[in-house]
Amino acid sequence: MEMERFTFKTWLSGILAFLMLTVVGETSGTEKNMALSGIERQVKTEAPEQKTTRTPLHTAIENGDMALAERYVSEKKWINDRDVFGLTPLHFTVIRDNQRLVKKLLLAGADTSLADHRGDTPLHMVAAHQGPLEIAQMLLDGGANINAINQQGGTPLHWAAGEGNLALVGLFLQRGAKPDITDVKGETPLHWAVDSSRLDVVRHLLRAGADPGRINLSGRSPLHLAAKNGQLDIATLLIERGVDLGTRGVSGDTPLHWAAGQGNVDMVRLFSMRIRDLNPRAKHGETPLHWAVFRGHYDVAALLIASGADCNAMDALGKTPLQLARAKGHEKIVQLLLPRSTLNTVDRTQKPAPVPNI
Repeated sequence: MEMERFTFKTWLSGILAFLMLTVVGETSGTEKNMALSGIERQVKTEAPEQKTTRTPLHTAIENGDMALAERYVSEKKWINDRDVFGLTPLHFTVIRDNQRLVKKLLLAGADTSLADHRGDTPLHMVAAHQGPLEIAQMLLDGGANINAINQQGGTPLHWAAGEGNLALVGLFLQRGAKPDITDVKGETPLHWAVDSSRLDVVRHLLRAGADPGRINLSGRSPLHLAAKNGQLDIATLLIERGVDLGTRGVSGDTPLHWAAGQGNVDMVRLFSMRIRDLNPRAKHGETPLHWAVFRGHYDVAALLIASGADCNAMDALGKTPLQLARAKGHEKIVQLLLPRSTLNTVDRTQKPAPVPNI
């Protein structure tokens, strides 16, 4: 999810930068080329001649010549033509936040469903760069598909949620956006909102019926992400909504594993007060205590032990938290575990302890 967002945001930023540069008459050709290079790195063309597909209408919009652009639109010229990136004049206008021209394009027959080479419609772009609510409304009134998916399965609601745009999230849900629609990684808009620490959006999605326990293709629920990112308020909200604290990822990891591995004492306390099993096993047999010890998180280890975690639990290689603490050189944790551990445990292998995926 993060890589998809980073790639698209980089690409969109390149387009925005180029459009801004072309408005400034004194901008050098070198600067323009630098702006374009960010775009070209993200899009592979079939043939060099495709780079000539930008129309006079595209050019007028990118040059900020709205009078000329409006003239072309009134003549219905190049309304739905695409450039090398698959961008239509409507894409260009949305990126520029020009409400007046968006309205004229729609009246002239601009197709809101046309997507660029990444599968993004103009409505995706409004959401991705936090464009005006009014433009989103115009596009929807003009027939835009609220649940359109791009090549990564992302919808406008995914982007609005990830960017924390509460107004757009509210509009999209009101206009029929599916709160539990998933991208190619199985992630819902709620996953995106949690991963971006958007508490208000999380709250709004939950009120709209989003499933707080929906897992992605890695088996992880939004609570896993909240635990991983240290979002205590979001984790509390999800728990209040009845999410299962024992949900396991495909690697056997629970939210408690992530909280322990990240050294988040408050998060571990929140979980440990609400679950019975403090020793769930991940893929290699590690408990949350193993994860805390591996990272050297003394306070978390102490809290887990005080809450009843098993100090003698062995991972798949027969290593206890004490043996792991010694191997990692965490002497303070060694002293914490020593009086609480059975000393006759046997290491079943000479191989190094598996590295938790944290």
